[in-house]
Amino acid sequence: MTMTKIFNISPIILFVVGLPVIIIWLANIHPEEINGTEATPIESNLASRESITFILGKDRELNNPFYAEAEKYYRNNPKDRTEHIITTCSTMEEVRDYLADNAPSNKQPWGLVNLVSHGNQWIGLSVRLTPGGKRTSATNINKMLNEGLFKPLPSGIIDTNSKFFVHGCSVGKDTALLKSIAKLFSDENNKPEVFASRYFEYFCSTRINPGRIESQRHLYNAYYTFYKKGYRQGDIRISRQLNKRYPKAGVHWRDALTRETPRWPGDTYNYTFDIPVKWIVLYPDWDSLPDLFTEEEKLTWLNTQPDLMEIINKTEIPLNKFSWTFKKIRYPLEDGTLMPGVRVRGYSTVLCILETVNSE
Repeated sequence: MTMTKIFNISPIILFVVGLPVIIIWLANIHPEEINGTEATPIESNLASRESITFILGKDRELNNPFYAEAEKYYRNNPKDRTEHIITTCSTMEEVRDYLADNAPSNKQPWGLVNLVSHGNQWIGLSVRLTPGGKRTSATNINKMLNEGLFKPLPSGIIDTNSKFFVHGCSVGKDTALLKSIAKLFSDENNKPEVFASRYFEYFCSTRINPGRIESQRHLYNAYYTFYKKGYRQGDIRISRQLNKRYPKAGVHWRDALTRETPRWPGDTYNYTFDIPVKWIVLYPDWDSLPDLFTEEEKLTWLNTQPDLMEIINKTEIPLNKFSWTFKKIRYPLEDGTLMPGVRVRGYSTVLCILETVNSE
């Protein structure tokens, strides 16, 4: 059977395998350059250029004011504050339009451009590419650029000395994403450099007096373990798993598992988020659908899906750390035809223990 792959978007990746159609959903220390070498984003040749920070989201949880604290940091920190702080852009397209419509007054290209968004190394950034569109990932960006759906910046807005710094947890490990963002904000002749940390970032601030706020950026190393969503084990067992995975870490796992926010800047704590997977396979007729009742049958069937396994292996999350549900469906094709198929959904929870590395 021949196979044609169509990578249309990530978090959605579409594969066509003969008749079957398969869909998968795969729901920061010193900056690191996209080629893997460490570099400092603000260099002497940027001293005369204007800098700007885009806060690309709103806080949804009171105990995690990531965006509010990042805004305070880039307004108040004497080392990293930027001349412009923009909170009205909620997509990458809006960032592009703002840069194009608000060229620096000194007639030079932009120097440092901060992009602040939740994200991680598995699913990219939470900020959408366009209003109502898909989230920012390497696959989604490349598809959009290939289809000519994202206009390049006008000449003179950025150049090869412009620096984009993406602030999202550990997204520096997703080098494909950083390379794609560089292409996203290029003009016809120039591509900026794009940096991101390989570590988690935690912003916090203290009001010294009515007229002064002291803001810091704390940088955390993350230690990971995984479990089926809704099936968290006890802290003792999780601690043993972490100790086995990171025997030289020297972290008090059980202590960090007792809190989801740090008690003070630099304190260890834990943070969880889910990785969702959606996988649909269509068959030529109902008689061809597999019977998947037992856990063994389900896992065996999943292992017969090589493209799914390739994606999951890249996440380094074991197959049995997802909770799986299977359902027979009628899937509508573009011509209105309803094809029989199997829809699979899996959810794995990523638990991170965060240990401070440095602060700024």
